[in-house]
Amino acid sequence: MDKAIFGMIGVALGVILTMLKEWWLQSRKSKKEAEYLAIQIISLLDRYIVSCAAVVGDDGHESWPTGQGRLLQSTDLGTDL
Repeated sequence: MDKAIFGMIGVALGVILTMLKEWWLQSRKSKKEAEYLAIQIISLLDRYIVSCAAVVGDDGHESWPTGQGRLLQSTDLGTDL
């Protein structure tokens, strides 16, 4: 009877340790994926901010061929965003 109890305790301990290991590995994987996504978002936002700063600093220039004194966009917005 004692052997059966020790056997059951061993099996239960093995299951618990396996579950803890899987949880720990999954949490590490999730943390790495979250860090990667944060870096990707920061990179995208950085490009967006640089483009916004270029537009804000654009004071335009006069439409010289027509001579009507209109201001036109002088910043190339591009299509990368």
